[in-house]
Amino acid sequence: METRIKELRTAKGMEQQELAKRVGCSYWWICHVENGKKKPSIALLSRIAEVLGVELKDLL
Repeated sequence: METRIKELRTAKGMEQQELAKRVGCSYWWICHVENGKKKPSIALLSRIAEVLGVELKDLL
């Protein structure tokens, strides 16, 4: 899941800071999620999927 978020984000040319701002969380949280240090809630994953323009199942 972590690498998938990063792959989708970078494919869209989006920086972690931009994703965090659009999702409504802090940059460090996105950084920790992408590095596997934190596990996001389903609500946060859903918001990430929405911002990245994919379905939630695409992140799982």
